[in-house]
Amino acid sequence: MSSFTPRAYIEAPLRSSAIPNKTASHALFTTSSYNLRDHSLSVKLEVIDLTSRLTTTISEDEKISAAEWIDEDDNIAWLAAQKSGNTSVFVGNRQQKEEFYVAGVIPGPVSDLKIQSLSPERVGIVFTGLVNSDGSVHNPADVPAKYSSAKYYTSHVARYWDTWTTSTRRAIFYACLERTSTGGYILTTVYNAYASNAQKVERPLQVFGGSGDFAVSSTGIVYIAMDPGRSPAFHTTSDAYYVKLHDFKQPPGETSRLVVSGFKGSTSSPTISPDGRKLALLKNKKNGAEAHQPYIILWNDFASDSTYSQLLQNEYGSSTWDLSAETIAFQNDNTLLLLATEFGAVSLFTVETNPAVGIQPRKIFGQDMIELVYPCGPRHVLASSTSFIDNGVLRLIDVSSSSPHIETISSLSDNGKEFGFSENQVADLVVKGAGDYQVHSLVMMPADFSPSKSYPVCFLIHGGPQMALWNAWNNYNLNPQIFASQGYYVVCPQFTGSTGYGQQFVDDVRGDWAGRPYKDIVAVFEHIKENVEGADTSRAILGGLSYGGYMTNWIQGQPFGREFKALFTMNGIFSTNGFLARDNIFFYQEDFKGLPWESDESKSLLDRADPARFAGEWKTPHLIVHTEKDFRCPIEGGLSAFSLLQLKGIESGLLIFEDEHHLVVNPENVARLFDTIFGFCNPKVGLSYSGDKINAAR
Repeated sequence: MSSFTPRAYIEAPLRSSAIPNKTASHALFTTSSYNLRDHSLSVKLEVIDLTSRLTTTISEDEKISAAEWIDEDDNIAWLAAQKSGNTSVFVGNRQQKEEFYVAGVIPGPVSDLKIQSLSPERVGIVFTGLVNSDGSVHNPADVPAKYSSAKYYTSHVARYWDTWTTSTRRAIFYACLERTSTGGYILTTVYNAYASNAQKVERPLQVFGGSGDFAVSSTGIVYIAMDPGRSPAFHTTSDAYYVKLHDFKQPPGETSRLVVSGFKGSTSSPTISPDGRKLALLKNKKNGAEAHQPYIILWNDFASDSTYSQLLQNEYGSSTWDLSAETIAFQNDNTLLLLATEFGAVSLFTVETNPAVGIQPRKIFGQDMIELVYPCGPRHVLASSTSFIDNGVLRLIDVSSSSPHIETISSLSDNGKEFGFSENQVADLVVKGAGDYQVHSLVMMPADFSPSKSYPVCFLIHGGPQMALWNAWNNYNLNPQIFASQGYYVVCPQFTGSTGYGQQFVDDVRGDWAGRPYKDIVAVFEHIKENVEGADTSRAILGGLSYGGYMTNWIQGQPFGREFKALFTMNGIFSTNGFLARDNIFFYQEDFKGLPWESDESKSLLDRADPARFAGEWKTPHLIVHTEKDFRCPIEGGLSAFSLLQLKGIESGLLIFEDEHHLVVNPENVARLFDTIFGFCNPKVGLSYSGDKINAAR
């Protein structure tokens, strides 16, 4: 068994995406780590020399939340929260270690920092935060105590993700950092970018969104906002807005909506070219269809001309590219960088802004999960990635060549060696699916794997279903490297509905939640059972999160469920007929083709895919994990499953986290999560577990 324990995973340092400076000589990032013994978080603001590979710490403070380069002198600005709820704007320099000062204080908690060069003496600073009714930055610490907990709603959405909604909204703010006579910077007056917008728009809901929801130029800000007056529980429509800024030291100018005819869905990833003229973004055509392929929309002069074009389209307006870009950015004025899921990885592609007919994006690199890329000089990008075996990799990639040169600048774990991992532990498995198509699975084997030995099998079922389980360090509590280190042969099937295998493969799950995906998982299991030496399917466990938890519950009610010694469901769905309690009802309307009281087809699809129909067939020992603040898959699903298991006398456990949302993220809770999973499952397949044991409340 590997020495890589759940605690080693939790305490492993994590690095933010690295941002290169203007001369492409250094890159800026934060490194965070949690200590389970001291129950403490450490955050370092660091700079790496891209030539010597040496790293320098600029500041160490657990309250650091965001950082950006300011100017060509390598000055740096970063945000840090104060106990009062206010936010300090610090300024330092990469050449002056730990010599920094407060340039100003923002009167509330803010995040999502961006910097825009305006002149040698001044830069624009943009960030997001909650807003008061008068348009100023809101500080929750200033709100008087309430003596009633009552909440009253006359419109949806009442709650979202993990939060009951309030009248407080989120906005984008801006100011200047201006040089003083002594050469330092000082923060000027803060303005609300929405102040001139009569439509009262809001950024996508407070829980989601971030710096990727807006782009900044010297003349203004382009931001994404929900369609005013439409509930995000029932709709996904959002649009791009452009607010003109005559000066980052004055109130905002006119705001205009960037209309794209025929597109009623969500908008994302706005990016502005280096010369400030072009704007590109991703746009979905259909309201409510989150999993539909987004299109790349381009304005050649967005500030003065409403004319736009759609890249990579055929004569009928459909996309000629079968993958879905997730984020886009300009490499230069005429080239876009695209990140897209492909075959279990997030890969980098490029495309010209005026491609010839039939030209497809050019793949540059893809073997793990690229989280973000930044232009780094005229020919290169700096890519930040993770994988099953590595918690942080920086690569310098030449995107100008037909055979891109890729240079690894830094690896936090020396390509996994610090954890005892090797690339040989990770493999691809491709088998015939339920129909005339192939199903890909990512596999991770124990470090000592040998076909001549016998290893229990663990199936990890991803959420969505229109998602994937990526070759990434963090897979939302489904972490193959942790299970493999316990001694499991880990299989991550990318069943029908998974992204990265073409849009049709994604679309085929619609109306068929319990059909093709289930059959695909069975097909992968049977292939391993018959063909993979060393993988002992007579000692198998299976578990999943969200939709993966739904599928685990479905499998429990089928004969296939008897193939497993134990099952574990994390934040799963017990019955599809409980969809009205969720916060994203549009998702069910799309996936089940309407509402059951309006469509016989929808009612039939919901009933056919309901795991509760097979409650009488549950027999396998089953651990249920659920979080109380999950409004995506409410806790009633977990409680219902546990009640059924107890009523039937099936060995079972219920693990509850009162303070977590759809995912378990608190490091202390993550430790308990894996302690409980392995404490429940390992003995049933002949594995020991030396982690802490949780004593049952009753």
